[in-house]
Amino acid sequence: MYQATVWDLSVNFAVLALSVLDRSKISVSAGQVDIVASSESEAEKRRLDTQIRASASPELVVNLSIAAPRPVVTPYTLRFVLEAGRARFDACTTDTEMGAAMIIAAANAAGLSGPQRCTIALGVPSQDWNEAAIMSITAVDEIGSGTLTISDTDVTLVGLHDTDPARFDSVSGALKQQLPDVFSLNAFIAAPPETFAGQSSDAPPNFTATLSPEGLVQLRGPMPSERSRSAATSLARAEFGASAVTDALRLRDDLPQGWPLRVFAGLSALSHLRNGALTVDADTLRLTGNTGSEDTQSQVTALLTEQIGATAEFSVEITYVEALDPLASIPEPEECVAMINAVIARQKITFAPGSADLDEEGRKAIAEIVEIMPDCEHAPMEVAGHTDSQGREIMNKELSQARANAVVDALLARRVLTSNLVAVGYGEENPIADNGTEEGREANRRIEFSLLVPDPETSEDAEAADSAPEEAKDSVATPEGEANAGDATPVPETTQTDDAPAPEDAQGDDEGSVTATEPAPEAEEETAE
Repeated sequence: MYQATVWDLSVNFAVLALSVLDRSKISVSAGQVDIVASSESEAEKRRLDTQIRASASPELVVNLSIAAPRPVVTPYTLRFVLEAGRARFDACTTDTEMGAAMIIAAANAAGLSGPQRCTIALGVPSQDWNEAAIMSITAVDEIGSGTLTISDTDVTLVGLHDTDPARFDSVSGALKQQLPDVFSLNAFIAAPPETFAGQSSDAPPNFTATLSPEGLVQLRGPMPSERSRSAATSLARAEFGASAVTDALRLRDDLPQGWPLRVFAGLSALSHLRNGALTVDADTLRLTGNTGSEDTQSQVTALLTEQIGATAEFSVEITYVEALDPLASIPEPEECVAMINAVIARQKITFAPGSADLDEEGRKAIAEIVEIMPDCEHAPMEVAGHTDSQGREIMNKELSQARANAVVDALLARRVLTSNLVAVGYGEENPIADNGTEEGREANRRIEFSLLVPDPETSEDAEAADSAPEEAKDSVATPEGEANAGDATPVPETTQTDDAPAPEDAQGDDEGSVTATEPAPEAEEETAE
């Protein structure tokens, strides 16, 4: 078998990287590939990084640097909360890594604990942003509690209702003098929570919206008018889907001022979560839930700050769950092969007798594999066709190749990208059972998916690659050529066997009724005795 040299592996990997990167510079030497590229967003950067690294041979040294433009944030928002000795960021935005480190250090000194991150973004309203943020966080720490919100150049400092007024006035007065000129400060102590002072004998008003992991939303609670109720329901249906929303709202005419605005803003914020809950009452808005993006908390805080104001009382507690992150949860190549072969073990890929036409059972298996493939485009795989030993060897080989091709073509017809797949027909070369029994022949007729990994190069190849790279270049296979398949040896992850009893007619439908690996029916019919 053709043995790939270090130079071959390096060049082929560089060509693969070039095919998936729109803007890149790639330098290749024997055993090392240096890639500098740019992407449209942070999410795309993570996707490309995962895809390219997963495709690299362990024998290669890959230096990969993908730049992503910083997001543009508006309004530029920071929200810091200190209560009962516990501190948290609802949002943290800055323009440099150094600025982020300084802001987090100030927050740590005020009681923040655990790993923290600030979004590095464009749009900073002042070169003094980091200085203003650090001063303001320090002021909250000196007061002992409170909520700090900075939206662009507007700084809002709200003390808890039990804050010492003299201390609050002293610290906030000093902060007002210290802040850079472009920043303005609005500082006040929140009024103590009160029992709802409406005229109704009903309990204090409470609006809730819950978003389930399945995407179902329930709206419960009061709205001040039929118009606002209809608007809330329409907004929810627009955000989550008409069929997903259950409307259990009711009318109540003694609600606090600004109630609909807070409900609408809360529903918009809830739509950024994978699942969660929104609560609006007379005093505050509270949003909790899970997300698959690390930036959601800051985005939601900025949205609420903009829509209901920095002085409004609200709480945002959103948890980043890596399993919900569509990029972080991309399966490893080995997992892709295992998942596909698990489908084949459960649902055989079968063909019409003596042909490479998928039958109904085979199409069902393909339909299941189609669901897996979008997350596995980075995994180089071989689709192998195998037959038993009945019939002429050359015809078995041709039939196995045709059936492997048919599987790849069926995936492509369902809009699955198949550039990572190589179809190979092995005929009767690799039996996994005794061809002397019908059960064994049935097991040998199969389709297998396996991971493509490069062959270890011989020391002679390695020396030739280092000493005469130009000669090695001449042997490099193009990515689409047949030689490219020879650069790698398939490593089967699982072997699909068919334990079903063999059909009575060894030449007819039983031969076409391949399982996870298929036969060579026509060959058998021609020569079987």
